[in-house]
Amino acid sequence: MPTNIVTFRTSQENKTRIDVLAERTGKSSSFIYNMLIDEYLGKLEESFDLIIAREAVKAGRERTYSLESIAKAFGYEGGSSVRIEVSESVKKMLDGLDDQIRSKVVARMFEIESLVPKVPSTGVSEGLSLKVSVDEKIEGHRFVCDIDGDVATFLVAK
Repeated sequence: MPTNIVTFRTSQENKTRIDVLAERTGKSSSFIYNMLIDEYLGKLEESFDLIIAREAVKAGRERTYSLESIAKAFGYEGGSSVRIEVSESVKKMLDGLDDQIRSKVVARMFEIESLVPKVPSTGVSEGLSLKVSVDEKIEGHRFVCDIDGDVATFLVAK
């Protein structure tokens, strides 16, 4: 595979840590930097995807559906006592999964939903500062959920 030269700035502490690790392992510092990029770039992309999705929902730029309506559309009968909205992009992602994986993802969404504190008649309390992050594998797909206050953002990636 062809390579490119990239120059960037980092702290002296990070450079020293890379240099020490390279020396201890007998690898080049370039090898270590590439391992870091290979290992964490996908996670960083998904983190930004979650932030972008959350902001789109909060700003009203993306249509949402209740988790319960999504579950019913796919034949999953799960009870819901809070109203979690699922974005249009997540609905499309669910449409693209096979039935078995989709069923597991929707079931996991309901399990995670139960972490959100319930307030009678309003669903989720105003000003709630709950923060929950879930990052796991479901049938070879990476399932990420980030709950920040009253917004739950889901992402499923192959």
